[in-house]
Amino acid sequence: MKWRMKIKFSGILVLFIHIISLVWICWGTAACASEIDSYTKTRLIRKDAVAFINHEINRLINASVREANERGLSDAEDLYRILNKNLGGRIISQLEKNLEQHNDEQILKIDIRESIYNGMGFLQAPSLILSRKMGGVFKADDFIIGTDKLGHFIAQGFTYFKTCYLKNYGVEDALLYGINSEMTYYGFTTTGIFSYGDLVANFQGMRFWNDLLGEFPDILNEDHPPYIQRKGDQWVVAFPVDMRRYFDAAWDERINRNVFSDPELEDCIGSRINQAKGSARFPDPEKAKQTLELLNKKYKAYSAYLLNLDNFSRHRIKYMKSLLKTSIQVSRHKKTWSSGTHTALILLGMEDYL
Repeated sequence: MKWRMKIKFSGILVLFIHIISLVWICWGTAACASEIDSYTKTRLIRKDAVAFINHEINRLINASVREANERGLSDAEDLYRILNKNLGGRIISQLEKNLEQHNDEQILKIDIRESIYNGMGFLQAPSLILSRKMGGVFKADDFIIGTDKLGHFIAQGFTYFKTCYLKNYGVEDALLYGINSEMTYYGFTTTGIFSYGDLVANFQGMRFWNDLLGEFPDILNEDHPPYIQRKGDQWVVAFPVDMRRYFDAAWDERINRNVFSDPELEDCIGSRINQAKGSARFPDPEKAKQTLELLNKKYKAYSAYLLNLDNFSRHRIKYMKSLLKTSIQVSRHKKTWSSGTHTALILLGMEDYL
């Protein structure tokens, strides 16, 4: 009888630890983990934001190059460090912050109570409910893109770049790191949402960081001269960044659609999307499908990691778990993952993958 009571108590204790860990994960990310609404009131966005984003990213790059030259830093690693400090941040990039603060008819932010996420419960989206925070959206040509994607582009893009190139782990390891983050602390565990748009922003950010000095061939084989070059004993900005090189329809969650952590949440959000008020015109399902087919050709072998090609299917979750299982089997990933991430995997019902 005693051993049965011990087992029962042990099970309750483990469950309690898991719940506390979930709250800790969500509380720790609540300040930064937000979702965006690409549907509601998007007709109110009056101006394209690309010119402002280009101005800001080039201003920050120029400031970083001046700082490196003033300090006499000639090593590329030192330059990357300064660029990451000025452009980035661990999660929310300076570029994202600047755009959020520049509310000149270019950024739309709405209250969560007006959004497609109104009515979500704590267990479905704990960090979203804790923070009550919605990210903004902006227009880039015909695309509606979340400001959070700029954080992914800079901050997570740099992580991808380090993983793929500086640590020489390869592009698949970088992509699997991104999938892990969406399955856990940036997605399912905290907001109930797996965003393919986030993964595309991460991937394009990796390209951007490589384009800065052009030390490695472009992953999509699109040749471009490096933005920063070494001339004599100085770093020189040779070409300005144009974000249109990186923005495409895959960033737009109306086309490259999210996957949700459970069918009930998927049905609820899908219904709210159909009822969204003041939505900018977006492609019908057939047009979106054609756009995804073109993106599939663009991203080629990487499409499986970046695009929701089967349009919102719940079966995609099972596929993502199989990809994550592969990444967990790579030993070098284990030593970089926190105990909180391991707990999140257990909470996702993925104990066998540890």
